Amino acid sequence: MKLIASTTSPFARKALVAAHELGLSLEVEYLVTTVLAPNAALGAVHPLIKLPTLITDDGVALFDSRVIVEYLQSLAPASTIVPQTGPERFLVLRTQALADGILEAAISVFYESMFRPEGMRSEAWVAAQTDKARRGLAELEATTETWARTADSFDIGQIAIACTVGWIDFRDVIPGARSACPALYTWFDSLAERPSLRATVPRAPAK
Repeated sequence: MKLIASTTSPFARKALVAAHELGLSLEVEYLVTTVLAPNAALGAVHPLIKLPTLITDDGVALFDSRVIVEYLQSLAPASTIVPQTGPERFLVLRTQALADGILEAAISVFYESMFRPEGMRSEAWVAAQTDKARRGLAELEATTETWARTADSFDIGQIAIACTVGWIDFRDVIPGARSACPALYTWFDSLAERPSLRATVPRAPAK
């Protein structure tokens, strides 16, 4: 299997962390692609030219990160990061959806400042997306005792939260997030030495 990723993509990081936690080996191809400069090689296997993309051993391209994680889980039934049945499954998937939604809002803020010329930027759009991200973070803060559960557990909901918070820290796009969410960030900081997260810390691509 080969995962096509970038060193900064939080969704690619989620897939990489999932593979690590499940004990699966992946070949990883890192590349750079942006909205305004799409990577042609990636476009040959993914019509939307988005990361991450997983190429299975059968040559099938899978996307997005949630589909990739479900596929990886299917290859490692002895380990569980995605509960397969019962209420627990949907609580974990709900947490993942919340974390992904926060991340999408934060990425929208980042893209507005990174790719749109200054005179064309919408302050109203940035404010709305920032508010959405903050509301999501506040929900995670208020429900930490529910989704954090035990120190030994690390399900896909928690993985998604860690990747979201890590990317927000990396890009510094939601001012005051850390001070506004002390319980969330205490949990996040406690995972700093977890091997799957240490191995996938976001970094700027080499020039």
